[in-house]
Amino acid sequence: MNTDVYITSYLNVCSPVSVPSTTRAQLAAEYLESCRNHNTPPIDSVLQQIRELPESSIGGASRAPRLALTECALLGTAPADALEALLRKVQFRRLEIEHAAMDDEGAEALFDMIEYYESASVVSISGPRQFGIRGWQAASRMIKKSACLSELEVRESALEECHAPVLARALRPHTCRVRALCLQRALLCGEPLLCLVIALKSNSSVRELRLGDNRLSASDAAQLGSLLRFNTTIQLLDLSNNQIQDAGVGHIADALVEQAAQTPPSAATSPMSPNNCPLLGSHESRGLAFLVLWNNQLTRNCATHLSKALVSCRL
Repeated sequence: MNTDVYITSYLNVCSPVSVPSTTRAQLAAEYLESCRNHNTPPIDSVLQQIRELPESSIGGASRAPRLALTECALLGTAPADALEALLRKVQFRRLEIEHAAMDDEGAEALFDMIEYYESASVVSISGPRQFGIRGWQAASRMIKKSACLSELEVRESALEECHAPVLARALRPHTCRVRALCLQRALLCGEPLLCLVIALKSNSSVRELRLGDNRLSASDAAQLGSLLRFNTTIQLLDLSNNQIQDAGVGHIADALVEQAAQTPPSAATSPMSPNNCPLLGSHESRGLAFLVLWNNQLTRNCATHLSKALVSCRL
């Protein structure tokens, strides 16, 4: 990451970065020049996306819808440093890293840059990951320091047991602003889930927790029940396509009964709105409002548990 070209007057807030007006063609030329300076080939899909950017998004008047870094090479610092020509002038609603070859050096450079320029409201990481502990540490810094990052998605590859605590630590501080956490098809069962639960017990920002396709069992559901007893700010819990079975539903239902006794839940407010980012602590604790249990090997025997939860929550 080339700090020599940073905007020195940058303020770490969600307001757009103020830079001179630039056309799409000029921005594409600047990206190509940056690639030459860093001795790295340009990413063809990035060039195509630059050519399709809304003109109003260049310079920070509004956020562009999406930047996809798909099936590209982000090995070493050079490819990410070259992207600075784009990221210092354009902010995005979503930044997607999909099946990209990215090592620790590339992850550190990219995540540090996303945090510095407030490049995205949503960061999605999907597919196999080549980066290790240093890359996750950079991702953790991005989560803790970014003022605009409201949603994090990690999909389609296992979250290793040694990396889960690093991600979890980013969710503990009261400064965490992430409102939606999506960890799908990440083999989160067992110890990685326990790390997440411990961190989220003291988290006051996350409203949506999506844990679909993680092979979660009844014992994992017991851990999530423990989470709900402590955390009354999570409003949506998606456990679809797991294996929690009737016993797991029982653990969740028992937790909801206890939670309802503390603070009655309400579905009056949407659990997650990308355009609504109230200050931390300003949102009333309401308890769980939405629970998704599709495809969890449930039988009619779970009806007793669900009935108990529904009655206690006065839905």
